[in-house]
Amino acid sequence: MLVDRYSAELDHADDLLAAYHECLQAVDPDVAPASTLDLADAAALLASAPDSPAAETIVAEVRDHLLLLMTLAVVDVDTLAGSIEADLTGQEVQQAIEGRSRLPLRTLAELQFALEMRAAR
Repeated sequence: MLVDRYSAELDHADDLLAAYHECLQAVDPDVAPASTLDLADAAALLASAPDSPAAETIVAEVRDHLLLLMTLAVVDVDTLAGSIEADLTGQEVQQAIEGRSRLPLRTLAELQFALEMRAAR
């Protein structure tokens, strides 16, 4: 699954993005770079593997994971938006997490990394 690698093991969000790519390559060795994909693309690819859950389930699990991390990290979307490299407002971060807008894998990696680092404090 996409969020099975945890940031505590890694030094930067780019390392997490690379871990996402490794996960996707296990299903399709010729997959495009993770930086060019979004969560829906990745979920569709992962769902194509034998015995994998549906893409919608994968997306829901990733979003639930982010929401749980937000609770553990005790952080609001405005603070989170300020702690990632993506140029997003708090509202745009909230929309991406809730599925009301596209969630690029690069942004997902930045969000997951920032939340896990904050929750570990």
